[in-house]
Amino acid sequence: VKEAADTLERHYPGWTWAIRPDEAGGIIDVMCMRISTRFGYTLHVKRLQNDPTFREVVRAGGEFLERFGFRRVPYSIGEWRRREQVMGQFIPDVSDMDAMRRRTVRTDAILAGMESGHVRITTDPRIGAALKERRA
Repeated sequence: VKEAADTLERHYPGWTWAIRPDEAGGIIDVMCMRISTRFGYTLHVKRLQNDPTFREVVRAGGEFLERFGFRRVPYSIGEWRRREQVMGQFIPDVSDMDAMRRRTVRTDAILAGMESGHVRITTDPRIGAALKERRA
């Protein structure tokens, strides 16, 4: 786990990488704390044990960055600030996931925003009237 984290820091410095091993063993989750503490990239330990270069870990870190719209480069505060956030969170590209999983990601973000008070959902009677006119 330590070597995997060191490898990520060498390839993509400054992103504050975290490697979380599974309690039962067998997998690790690669996470970037500057981007998201909710999402990670899961790797099987067996695939890493015979690879002293940790190529899979480097690939996972790069994939994680790209999913959130960042380039595979060292951390830059300027680029980090320019990335779009929704309700204070970066939103990953989950377009290759099944529809139910994509919906869960969006729903979780909306619920978290509502609970924190950053999001308020209201109804607007004009919208219903506009939809009714479109159908007519």
